[in-house]
Order: sequence, then structure tokens, then C-alpha cells
Amino acid sequence: MSIVQFYFVFPALFMLHELEEIVWMPSFVKKISIQYPNNRILSYYTPFAFNFIVLEQFLILMTSLYLSYQFNNYTIYATIIIAYIFHVFGHLIQTFIIRKYVPGLLTGILTSLFTLCNQK
Repeated sequence: MSIVQFYFVFPALFMLHELEEIVWMPSFVKKISIQYPNNRILSYYTPFAFNFIVLEQFLILMTSLYLSYQFNNYTIYATIIIAYIFHVFGHLIQTFIIRKYVPGLLTGILTSLFTLCNQK
């Protein structure tokens, strides 16, 4: 697979990771809110807000892919992919800190490994 072909596959990998978060985040937030009742950040979470953030990220990803393709310059798009990989480290750190599985960790690790194998 060429690097440009991989760039067109990456949005599907990104959404696979996001779908895991969309499905499991509501129950995760309920459980974690009991464990950390005074956490104000958790009080702002709603499934709609989370889904809207996912939509925003996906639109940014697709817009950058479109512009990268139009101008034949994938530098910014590659930077977004690198940021995604660092984002997965956040899931890993959260898992160690709270000692519970954080939604998105498994798909994040798998998609990041696939991404790293396809970067040249």
C-alpha cells in the first residue's frame, strides 16, 4: 500500500477508534463519576457533546485530507496522524492512572500499530 493510499484509509481507522469511544463512553463516565464524585470535568460530559466533538474532529480530518490531495502536500495531514498516535498514549496513561480500561484503548493501540507499520 502506498503512503497516499494509506492516507485515504486512515479516516476509517480513526472512526473505528471513535466508534469504540462512542459506544462505551457513557457507561464508563457513569462508573468513573461514582469513583470521582467531585470531578467537575465529568459533570460536563454528555453523549451529544462527545459525539459533536467526534464529528468536528472527523470533519477536520477529512478537510485536511481533501486539501492535502488537492495541493499534493500531505505534511499537515501526516501531522494530524502523528497527533492521533500521541492521543492514544493519553488513553494508555489514563488506564494506568485510574486502573480501569479506558474506552478507545484497544482500537487506539491496534490502529496506531497499523499506522506506524504503514508510515515510510
